[in-house]
Amino acid sequence: MCQSASGPGNWRGGLERRGASRVGRQVNNDGEEKANAVSSLAVSLRTCTVSCCDLKGVEHAIEVTADSLYEAVAQGLRAFRQNDWVEDIGKGQTTITVVVRQPAVEHKVRVREFEQWLESQGRTPAEMSLKSRLRDLVKRPGGKV
Repeated sequence: MCQSASGPGNWRGGLERRGASRVGRQVNNDGEEKANAVSSLAVSLRTCTVSCCDLKGVEHAIEVTADSLYEAVAQGLRAFRQNDWVEDIGKGQTTITVVVRQPAVEHKVRVREFEQWLESQGRTPAEMSLKSRLRDLVKRPGGKV
């Protein structure tokens, strides 16, 4: 399974927080200085294609916009589970493939590993918040993940 150096589910390097912004200084040709606010949220969002095979062997794919690998997996699972054309998605060894457009990168995550990570205790407040949000995203009608 591919992971970034900062751990699973994070392709930003782990330092930026969702919704935080940075202010930089820019000097134009006349020497005039301008403050330039850059939102890390806009920088970190990625367009991805999420795909997997259902239990009948039919491959399905959907395009999502996410700010981490595991958020893309969660959005994909939610869409597949809500779609009438998709048979059940297996657990265990079922692999979810996430292809990031820019820069082009492919990740493969087993559903079981994703769900184990999702149910484990977050190590930081940011990770706890992310896991809570993703649990809500993939929650099934009966309340189970």
